[in-house]
Amino acid sequence: MLCYRHNKENAESNVQNALKRFLKHPGPNFYIMHNPVQIIPLEEIQAYSLYFVKEMVKKTKENTPIEIDLSFYPNRTAYEIETARASGGPVYSEKRGDRFTIHICEEDLKDIPSLALQGWMEHEAMRCIQILQPEYANINFKKNIFPLMPVTGLAENHILELVHSIEAGLKKYFVTKALTLMGGGVQQAHFYFFKTSPMAEDHRVYETALLHSWTKALFLCRKFRELMPIFWLADNNIEFSRELVSFWWKAHGYLIPQDKTFLEEFSGIPHRLAASPYPDIVIELFKQLKSQYLLSPKDISKPTSPPPTLH
Repeated sequence: MLCYRHNKENAESNVQNALKRFLKHPGPNFYIMHNPVQIIPLEEIQAYSLYFVKEMVKKTKENTPIEIDLSFYPNRTAYEIETARASGGPVYSEKRGDRFTIHICEEDLKDIPSLALQGWMEHEAMRCIQILQPEYANINFKKNIFPLMPVTGLAENHILELVHSIEAGLKKYFVTKALTLMGGGVQQAHFYFFKTSPMAEDHRVYETALLHSWTKALFLCRKFRELMPIFWLADNNIEFSRELVSFWWKAHGYLIPQDKTFLEEFSGIPHRLAASPYPDIVIELFKQLKSQYLLSPKDISKPTSPPPTLH
């Protein structure tokens, strides 16, 4: 089941009427939906988003029944009233009770091509579905990670954030993989092409992190989060994904050879362990990260507290 919610008066009937017009008389909109170079008009973002999510729910309802609401905000000011949305990007999903809500900032989706929006909506819907799948439940930190590196205080908080980034990257990888196997790989390639935009300040942050191996580990885990879904697409030669990965590496040319090699090998672990349970893959990734960046040559059993977490 899919529902719709908006904070504008009569918006529900407006978007439903627009969707009905599209389905009954597609006209030029039909070509927008099937031509990735065509841009979806801002006033139709709501109708298309609703349609794409609705279709994804239909495809998966037999295996994973799910209820998703869509909530639209016309500009960034309205969207960022909630802190979680402000830090979560222009499309943010959350679960409350037994329902999910996908929050969408329309202003930030201006000039988005049809296939990119379709890929984005399918990705968010699949992320919601993934949360309901027990095999992708978050790893038990105390049971699976803490024994590998028993630390306390700031160090424990840092390890928690590292594991969170590892899991986020791994889950994006599995979402992209699932969508590709369902025939949605092209949409995912267009989504990531639209979304991939290396931040200029990353180079400066990385140079600062070079002085602290723990901080650098966190930086590289966040890059792992970016790389994993396009790594899957490129590995399967989906659309122009190999060119996209090449662009990503070129934009991160500031990485020293050791860190670049680590990221390449790190990103290959989920593919190598594809048949393993999800927790085992997370554990193996953490072990590799620990051996490369988290061991103190002075006192391995009690590593020094890491510097403040990067944001």
